[in-house]
Amino acid sequence: MTHSVIMDTEFRGNISYNETKQLTLNDWETFENLLQETGYWSMAPSDDTFGMDGSRWIVEAHQKDKYWVVNRWSPRSDFSRIGHYLIDVSGLKERVY
Repeated sequence: MTHSVIMDTEFRGNISYNETKQLTLNDWETFENLLQETGYWSMAPSDDTFGMDGSRWIVEAHQKDKYWVVNRWSPRSDFSRIGHYLIDVSGLKERVY
């Protein structure tokens, strides 16, 4: 299952979009493979990158005995593949940068 939340752009923390979507088995297997391919489970949880224009991407995931969160500012690394995939399967039509 994927849960999409979009916060407003004025940094007040208001949720402007909130939806949960059931993934197909194929979507889920593709996502799990993507986590492995990109090295998600060994990525540093955060880095010191930030900016005045861009977006904060946070992906939380868990396995039977492991929880992990990765937080990046406007990623351009393999981590961005994970976010783009989730946006694609969610059906959101957002400008991503």
